[in-house]
Amino acid sequence: MKDSSISSETVFPRHLFWIILSCCILIQGLALRQTFNREIEGTYPFAYDQSAYLTQVYEAYEKSRDEGLVAGLKEALLSPGRPQGVLLQGEATLLSTVLGASRGTCLATIFAQFALLQVVLLLAFRRITGAVDWGFLAIGLTLLTTSRYFYAGGLDDFRLDLAASSLYGSALCALLASNYFANQKWSIAFALLSAALFATRFIAVTYTLIAATLTLALVLVETRRIPTWAAGVPRMRLAIIAVFGSVVLVLPLFFANFTSLYQYYFVGHLQSSEGPIRAAEQGVYGWQAAMLFYPLSLVSNHLGSVFVRIVGLLLGLFVIVVTLDRRAGRKPTSGPEDARNTPLDIAVSIVWVLVPLGLFTFDIAKSPVVASTMVVPVVTCVVLILHFFRPTAWQIRRAFAAIVLLLGVAFTVSAHLKRRPAFEEMKGLKDLYAAVDQIALDAVDQRGRTIKFATDSLAPYLNGNSAKMMIYERGGPLVATQEVLAGTVLTVPKEQALAAIDVADYALVTLSKPSSENSVLPFDSAMASYRSDLRRRAFSQMILMSRVEVSDHTFEIFARPAFRLAGKSGDWLSSEGAKLTFPAAALKDRPYLLLSGRTYHSDQFKDGLKCNAFLLPARLAVPSIAHMATDSYAIALDLTKVGAEQSRTVEIALEFPTYFVPAERNINSDTRKLSVWAPSSYRLVASKSEYPPELNAQPPAKR
Repeated sequence: MKDSSISSETVFPRHLFWIILSCCILIQGLALRQTFNREIEGTYPFAYDQSAYLTQVYEAYEKSRDEGLVAGLKEALLSPGRPQGVLLQGEATLLSTVLGASRGTCLATIFAQFALLQVVLLLAFRRITGAVDWGFLAIGLTLLTTSRYFYAGGLDDFRLDLAASSLYGSALCALLASNYFANQKWSIAFALLSAALFATRFIAVTYTLIAATLTLALVLVETRRIPTWAAGVPRMRLAIIAVFGSVVLVLPLFFANFTSLYQYYFVGHLQSSEGPIRAAEQGVYGWQAAMLFYPLSLVSNHLGSVFVRIVGLLLGLFVIVVTLDRRAGRKPTSGPEDARNTPLDIAVSIVWVLVPLGLFTFDIAKSPVVASTMVVPVVTCVVLILHFFRPTAWQIRRAFAAIVLLLGVAFTVSAHLKRRPAFEEMKGLKDLYAAVDQIALDAVDQRGRTIKFATDSLAPYLNGNSAKMMIYERGGPLVATQEVLAGTVLTVPKEQALAAIDVADYALVTLSKPSSENSVLPFDSAMASYRSDLRRRAFSQMILMSRVEVSDHTFEIFARPAFRLAGKSGDWLSSEGAKLTFPAAALKDRPYLLLSGRTYHSDQFKDGLKCNAFLLPARLAVPSIAHMATDSYAIALDLTKVGAEQSRTVEIALEFPTYFVPAERNINSDTRKLSVWAPSSYRLVASKSEYPPELNAQPPAKR
């Protein structure tokens, strides 16, 4: 088919349709940028998978800075233990060398894949139908789908799903545009797009090759009546080279991850008990629910009600217009599209929907994210059906395409204007980030050491990957982390969980999480039964950094080394004082200790808070500064004269000459001489310049 044969009435000027497409993509990019600035940048990355992929990019980028771009790309593409795919991380690493490593840069790579899909849709349907109208109609329908706004795997979520579904749809369009390998350029495009798809998501090689093989079978059956294809040996040779050549291109990536591929898919999906657990997590019980899960997920989560209604309306309008044309005896203008076997194209599109649908359904594990794979083949099928029953007047077809494209762009802008759940969680996020910033400070002082995390929940808020990612995005170093608890949905024995607390540098212990109380995940259920023991073990060895509430999840973050405080009177420190004990090694690079906590009745301290500190057992005076605000206090101890080599443990006596007695002030019947609540935060710093402003303004306590 040659472009010169295209009817003049259906041809856009070349520069015009490129301008329209460029404006369409630009509007989408600006809308996404606004969403990113408003609601994505500065918030935690939802879900464990995204944190893992982001840290892979950041690790590769830092390696490229240290050892060169080739080393960084090798880290991104050939590192073992990545069974899902690697190309998206490699693309993000490459783009980071130009724009800098950030979540925005990573998300830009996903948007680029989606933009590429729109270009391929336009060119492919122009090739198939002889008019760009149908390409714009396909783009408009694609923009009306909701897949890219799903809570996971969308434009604002750095994982493989949207990139893979865009490449899968692009490969199908290239296959159709090649007229089943009759055109060399489009056949090469199919091979390259398929290879990119396989490298982005390794498992895609299964359903793509099956779909391509079934396509060739359909074509061979169909061409019994059209023997030109079967007689074309060069065409068959090109088909074999394109299909299997795409696999050959990515074999090095498969070999680098062979062991992890085997463990993740064969062992993890076929032999382990995780599959039924993942199905139960989605409420799938019984074969009927399993059979319906992905069709329902495709329609409700990824196509959406707007798409379904618009398609239904279009089909109805096309039927009406075509019926009127037939009654009037009008026929569509002849053109190159008449040479196409459109029913075959429709059948091929259906095959490319049914093959992944069947494989996903066969897999016991269920995930609502992966149904996005079938979105573009559904759109392609719809457009081909509409093209098969096309109206006579090309003006009507162009009007339909223009309206749908405008609706798609409007839907896109509207979707980006909607608020995300992060706004409702910002209060909790501030507390979480304060803890992450403290971890970052500790990481700077202990650079080179692997920081171990124990997390008693599968929530994404603070595990090893999320902590590494958040520290890096907030301007900190790229720390080495290890998860000693979590990272599985299976049951972890109690002793193993407690042992993880013993070796962890930081531990997240849940106080309440209603959504997991009746969780079908064995890990969550087991952790809920150990909760009090885990918390007790954390308290015995660590310090409580903070208590955080994000969404419905309330948890405490504990840190090591543990500062132990003896002599508390309930939750209070009294005039009798207390003894603070902690490892002397902690003072090696940070000889200043900051204590802070909350207090009630600060108005009872007319002369302010006073704290005297002495190094035991010799009772050597330790310079101290104290400040009390309305509902909190802060104390700084200068421990620069404490030799870390003198003893393995530092013991400091804290005394509070200023106090009040609640009973004497008619507050309650408590007769204790109270000063402040026991410290809730302990922080070692390297210099006085890191003191809070209120302490820098205070003179040292007089002796």
